Amino acid sequence: MKRFRAFLLALTLVLAAAQAADAACLSQGEQRDAVASGAAVRPAAVQGQVQGELLRLELCQEGGRLVYVATVLMPGGQVDRIVFDARSGARQ
Repeated sequence: MKRFRAFLLALTLVLAAAQAADAACLSQGEQRDAVASGAAVRPAAVQGQVQGELLRLELCQEGGRLVYVATVLMPGGQVDRIVFDARSGARQ
């Protein structure tokens, strides 16, 4: 089971990297600045909405706006990419 979980995690990271190519993600410093300025809600506001195990959460520019991109291991075992509006924290 541990090997399967490690495989899923590795696969998730590869898929997340490919999907992140569609969006320009912010550095940690840029993320802090965005939250401090009110351009983005705190990551905890998004984390609380995720059903499953949060594997990765990134703040990215997508389509001219800031979004949180969450990579989640769902209860059924599938890996899902969920996008949240960064300003409101609402799921897209």
